Amino acid sequence: MGVASPVLGFCQPIASWLHVGGAIVAGLSARTLYRSAATPGAGLALGIFASAVVLSLGVSGTYHALDTDTAARAVFQRLDHACIWVLIAATFTPVHVILFRGPWRWGFLAVIWACAAVGVILKTVYFAEVGNQLGLALYLILGWAGSISAARLWRQYGRGGAHLLLAGGLLYSVGGVVSVAEMPVVIPGYVGPHELFHLAVLAALYAHWRFMQSAILLPPRLDAEGALVSGHG
Repeated sequence: MGVASPVLGFCQPIASWLHVGGAIVAGLSARTLYRSAATPGAGLALGIFASAVVLSLGVSGTYHALDTDTAARAVFQRLDHACIWVLIAATFTPVHVILFRGPWRWGFLAVIWACAAVGVILKTVYFAEVGNQLGLALYLILGWAGSISAARLWRQYGRGGAHLLLAGGLLYSVGGVVSVAEMPVVIPGYVGPHELFHLAVLAALYAHWRFMQSAILLPPRLDAEGALVSGHG
């Protein structure tokens, strides 16, 4: 991932500060997002998403602040990678709770959360066996399952119903590829591919956060078979 120059006791300062700052902003914004929900169920789903964002960014920021070759860093590295699975599943949750019904709501989420649980186990118990490239591939496979959701939303609502979801997925993907490719290096020792990855993550989270804000305003629609596809119930 490149070598960063420590600053003020932070092992990877830019990577750490970016995600700590993101966690603080998300934490401050979470109450507004939660209170915008039309129903308790929607509020819970949005709360799960916001909590996962704060948790993932907070753990990542802590991990990148810690000194290398320490037990604490090794623990937080596993937690950091495991939290990505939680964040992926948590991003699906309000989308399907608010905008889908029936099997497309609970069935789809059950599959996603089951896959995320397996991913957490892989990235904690079998961390050494699951390298960065394989881990990235698995993250992207589960994350891009969201293209199924986005396609249905695009069909019902047009571009405005899905473009932020797709934009977030693309930003995650580009950032992940840059991190694994270990290029480019913008400022040697300070801003390299991993820092650019962290920037892409924040941009992707912003796109998905904006989508969550807009999703609660989408009206219920009927699909081609006349079944209620979305709703705030």
